[in-house]
This record gives sequence, structure tokens and C-alpha cells, in this order.
Amino acid sequence: MDSLIKEPFNENYITQVLNGKFEMTPVMAPKFTKRYGEMLNNLYEKGIDAFQTEFNNTKGMEAAIVKALGTQKLRLKTMIDLCSLEFFSDEIKTNFKDIILKAANQMQSSLEDSVRHDRTGQLPWLIKNNAINRLEEIKEESNLIQPIGKGRRQILL
Repeated sequence: MDSLIKEPFNENYITQVLNGKFEMTPVMAPKFTKRYGEMLNNLYEKGIDAFQTEFNNTKGMEAAIVKALGTQKLRLKTMIDLCSLEFFSDEIKTNFKDIILKAANQMQSSLEDSVRHDRTGQLPWLIKNNAINRLEEIKEESNLIQPIGKGRRQILL
């Protein structure tokens, strides 16, 4: 978890968490759950900061806006995947997922409010049709990031 806090959305760390084997003891459960919630909150805040930077750097280019929205949607989907670890009770899984979905809905409504007065009408259309709160549109495997050669990634929307 400390590694994910230091380097949020690092694919190697996320894969290790999702594929790792954990055994939860009753003594460890409350502390681990609290720490895990803090880690998710940190991921959310880092994701928001990264999205804000990406969105501000789009310079009105439609493709860049769609890419920034798709990347943020992928970040939120990754966070939901991280909430579905086997050892969490169904109640905890549901609570974590509900918090993330609520945040995604708030982000979407905030984006729609901020672009409402766009003179061209393109920006509200892009935000609405590429909504970040429609996480079910992302493939279940979350394979939207695929390597292309050495050290490069391609984001498929």
C-alpha cells in the first residue's frame, strides 16, 4: 500500500495488489481497512490532480479532452477494481465502491456545470458524451492501457 501511495496508478503495484494472496486476521482487519481507505483516498486525490493538469493542458483540442476524460475514467475504474479484493466483506466492498461512484458523479456534474456557458457548444457535448461516471463502458479486464514497444503506452478509448 505504501508503494501505491508514493506512486499512484503504477501498473506493477496495482497488479500485485489485485493478484496477491492476502490472509486477513480479525485483529488486523480494522486497521488494514482504515489504511486501505486512506490509500484509496490518496489515489483519488492524485488522480484528480493529474486529471486537472491534463484537462488544463488540452488547449481546447477535442482529442486531448476525450483522452483526459478517458484516462480519468480508467483511474476511477482501477480504484473500483482495487475495492473488490476477496477478503473484504461485501459491506466494505459496497461502501468503497459507492464512495468512488458518488465522487465520479460529483466530478461529472462539476464538469458539466463549468462548461455550461461554452459559446461553441462543443465542450458540453464532449463532456456529456464522454462522461467519466459511466464506468460500465470500460471493458471488465481494464486493458485500456496496452504497451507499444519500449516504455510507451497507447490508450484506447
